[in-house]
Amino acid sequence: MLWLAVACPAPALAERETVVQSYPNGGVHFEIQIDENRFRHGWTREFREDGSLMSEYMHEHGVKQGLARFYYDTGELMTVWVYEDGRRHGQSIGYFKDGAVKDRGFYKNDLLHGPVTLYHPDGTVKAQLEFKEGRRHGESKTYYEDGQVQFVYRHDNDRMLESEHYGRDGQLLEKQYYPSPGGR
Repeated sequence: MLWLAVACPAPALAERETVVQSYPNGGVHFEIQIDENRFRHGWTREFREDGSLMSEYMHEHGVKQGLARFYYDTGELMTVWVYEDGRRHGQSIGYFKDGAVKDRGFYKNDLLHGPVTLYHPDGTVKAQLEFKEGRRHGESKTYYEDGQVQFVYRHDNDRMLESEHYGRDGQLLEKQYYPSPGGR
């Protein structure tokens, strides 16, 4: 995680002021750092009514830029996104409450783009998916808990072309082809 903090430094401190918005009970709802033009600049933090941190985003002159982190209600880190010019761009990582990686993927211009890997709680791979500009594209696989392939899917621009279903013993159980609309 150190690379994320180094790659996305905070804007200069001298330019910021902090604005606090509260819940009716007086607890802090938002802490928003702003610049001299009153644009969000620096960290924006959102808290739950119980005072626990829900999320925090980095802004530069009103635009999301750099890190965004989301937290479980029990305080553990849930998800990290990176923003570039107001859009998710770069690696995204989701976590189980125990800190193990739950999912890992990449965004480009706010759309999933490239490989996405989902994990079982024990760290073994649950699924490997491919995306192109937010659409399923290429080969994706899901796995049984023991690592054996369960399904293989092939997509082209979000349209499923074929699927294969495998048993726990690795034997092909079923293969299906999906004709394109209009029979082409």
